[in-house]
Amino acid sequence: QSADEQWNLWRFTAELLRREKENRSENQRRHRIKNAGFPQLRYLNEIDTDALPADARKALPTLETLDFIKNGRNLILYGNPGTGKTHLATALGIAACNAGHSVLFTSVPRLLTQIRECRNALTLRSLENK
Repeated sequence: QSADEQWNLWRFTAELLRREKENRSENQRRHRIKNAGFPQLRYLNEIDTDALPADARKALPTLETLDFIKNGRNLILYGNPGTGKTHLATALGIAACNAGHSVLFTSVPRLLTQIRECRNALTLRSLENK
């Protein structure tokens, strides 16, 4: 492309750096999603809001802003089976990964097991860093 448009060295270098930055950002985003531990990939635009419980439907617009992350708050979803918790948590987690945040997706039993194992091995800091 540069030969066709007769780019000068500065323009060519700037374009090369821009593309490298884009590529690195995309690789980092994919890495964050892969390391989060999502059970499947789900996205906010796939959520059937009519199927969500009323409290989740009401909270969704606020959650979509990801302000809870900016405010240093965690998100824990609970409720009966089949109410969309996993889909919602995964979709919000992927949105957070896309926004540049690291995410840990886990279940309460798995989290408790990890805490016990870390406490026994005196490595709770390593779990906190996840």
